[in-house]
Amino acid sequence: MEQNPFLKKLLDYYSLSEEEYEDEYLSSSFSLPSISKDDKNLIKTLKRLDEAKAKKEKVLIYGDYDCDGIMATSIMRIALKRFGIECDSYIPSRYIDGYALTKNNVEKIAKAGFKVILCVDNGVTAYDAIDFALSLGIDVLIIDHHEFGDKEIKSLAYLHPNSINYGEIPVSAGYLSYIFSEVLLGYSDDYLLCLGAISTISDMMPVKKYNRRIIKKAVELINQNKYAPIVSLTEKSYIDERIISFEIVPKINAIGRIDKTTHINRLPKYFSILDKYKISSYVEWINEINVLRKRIAEDASKNANIDLNQEAIVALLDIPTGLNGLVANRLLSQYEKPVAIFSKSENDPSILVGSIRSKEGFNVLEALKGNGVELVAGGGHEFAGGATIKAEDYPKFQKDFIYAALKHKLSPKPKKLITIAISECTLDNYNLIKTFGPFGHDHEEPKFLLTGLNSEDLTYTRNGKYLMTRLNTGAKLISFSINEDTYALEGPVLFDVRFAYEEYKGKFELNIVASRHI
Repeated sequence: MEQNPFLKKLLDYYSLSEEEYEDEYLSSSFSLPSISKDDKNLIKTLKRLDEAKAKKEKVLIYGDYDCDGIMATSIMRIALKRFGIECDSYIPSRYIDGYALTKNNVEKIAKAGFKVILCVDNGVTAYDAIDFALSLGIDVLIIDHHEFGDKEIKSLAYLHPNSINYGEIPVSAGYLSYIFSEVLLGYSDDYLLCLGAISTISDMMPVKKYNRRIIKKAVELINQNKYAPIVSLTEKSYIDERIISFEIVPKINAIGRIDKTTHINRLPKYFSILDKYKISSYVEWINEINVLRKRIAEDASKNANIDLNQEAIVALLDIPTGLNGLVANRLLSQYEKPVAIFSKSENDPSILVGSIRSKEGFNVLEALKGNGVELVAGGGHEFAGGATIKAEDYPKFQKDFIYAALKHKLSPKPKKLITIAISECTLDNYNLIKTFGPFGHDHEEPKFLLTGLNSEDLTYTRNGKYLMTRLNTGAKLISFSINEDTYALEGPVLFDVRFAYEEYKGKFELNIVASRHI
């Protein structure tokens, strides 16, 4: 049988054989690796929780303020309660508590009568706090995926992807919490699986193997069961990984970025309520915070005092420190230059907290190491990091950062595009693309080079502001970055495009979303 030409293009794009595609992408079976029942840390964790249940001891789940931490906390809160343990949870405030378990909070936890602390999405470097907890007779258990430090962890037990040899693909703390909940409860809970998948998307784990499978299964379950805490965070009737990534996750993250109180602790309670009528007030609050987050980030991006003649953008802004990363991402995308955004620490204005973003060619960690300023704190990854400095050191940091950008200019990878004709812009081909999903980090959705159009064929909205051209396949070519003045001369035009089956006022339409091919 002759192979579908469009399918062949997709297989070549992803370097897959037809057999690999059928086995990994078309298979209807679902399974995830489990934690070995012989793992010593798993045995210790289960034994201590059994003991807490038998003695009716209070257990506190101590999470983190990002989406992964909130999902992990919510999963364990639901699972421990079902297991029969008297538990509560605490999400630290970015502005009041800082990251991870602290000695100050351990003291409060002890006074509240908790005998066990379960750290999720944090803990593997909380050495002083764990030592202090042990001195007060509190056992600490950990479910974390962050890098180990250079000291021995003195917690009673810890579950970490490396320590349990989970696999070669990194997983989120929420994913790990879901896998542990299966062992604890003796069964798989579909809703907890969905929370684990949301955390996988939010923490940008590679969408491969078991990460890809949990996201695919979650999309199916969310649309089938319409879990109120999830579907209430979007107006879309169909939710896929893109809606989760661009609509739901940002709303969850907005609370920790904007709210300077401890109200973020409403979120694990919110994700424990499956009645849509009982969560309406929570949804209103979450949406209000998200609108504020978007407004502040947009205003800061527009009004930042930027010298575009420099090789890098370094700016000091009057915004909450939790928004530095969002603004840095916006400016990086807009100007294609390394970005460092600082704002004053809410607790000490003599200290500046910064977020740094970059792309191929400029290594953030190397730039921090080579900077002449002594960091109060710093770290991160190749293209994203943080730096806390003294306010008096800002001019020196700015100068050295820009110099580093002069030596190490961005060198983005060549775009990988599939060349297609207008006749291939069909709903059938969109459905074929979707079989290669879900898409995300390290498994991006395919992008295409659309040929066969002339500038005189294009039509625009009435004011000429946006491209809006109906194709003869029933699809619509749209762009909010291309207007009537983009093409001054008549002749052939090329577009970089992606397929999108988008919902507007309850109706779905195939859109071919375009940007100018450069």
